[in-house]
Amino acid sequence: MAMKKESLLKLNSIILTISIFMTGCVEINCPSFPKENINWFPYSIGDSIVLSNDSNPTISLPITRFYITDSYSFSKQCDCICEASLSFETSIDTINLISLESSIIYVDGVNLNKPLPVEIRIGIYNKEEELFIPLQHDEFYCNESSNWELQDSAMIDGKYYKNVLTINNSNNSKFQEITLVKGIGIMKITDKESNVWKLNLE
Repeated sequence: MAMKKESLLKLNSIILTISIFMTGCVEINCPSFPKENINWFPYSIGDSIVLSNDSNPTISLPITRFYITDSYSFSKQCDCICEASLSFETSIDTINLISLESSIIYVDGVNLNKPLPVEIRIGIYNKEEELFIPLQHDEFYCNESSNWELQDSAMIDGKYYKNVLTINNSNNSKFQEITLVKGIGIMKITDKESNVWKLNLE
């Protein structure tokens, strides 16, 4: 009887070990960043976003970092969530004293039916001797509480463009509106004095 009980305990122990092992090996698969949304920011490292204004200096923002996530997986035991993202940043425009960071981040799965999860941050600097001192960021983003509009098509400077996203933020210190065109990227930026910098398409 004692041997039978010991064998049963061993069997239960083996089953428990196999169960723990099997559970630990289960992985969560996370999708890559959706290809259909890469063209909201169709850039590469070394490209420059050049925006002109008739009465103000041209804004020139060379792209220094560009990153897109591929598909990946992690153990079910990990306290993690899936994230699919695209992000980039630029160097500082030394005349206008601004830089740009932007990202599109899907958290815990890709849902294309929700607002495009984009965030754009315009860094504003002060220059002291040869140092650039960050002052603040003007932020633009899309969610249920922010001020944005996505149009299937819109006219900009007498020409129609498809998939036009306009984001407003009147709480910003300097810039209050950004317009994106899918396939082109950042099309124009407007400041609080209604000065508009437009993309050079030549």
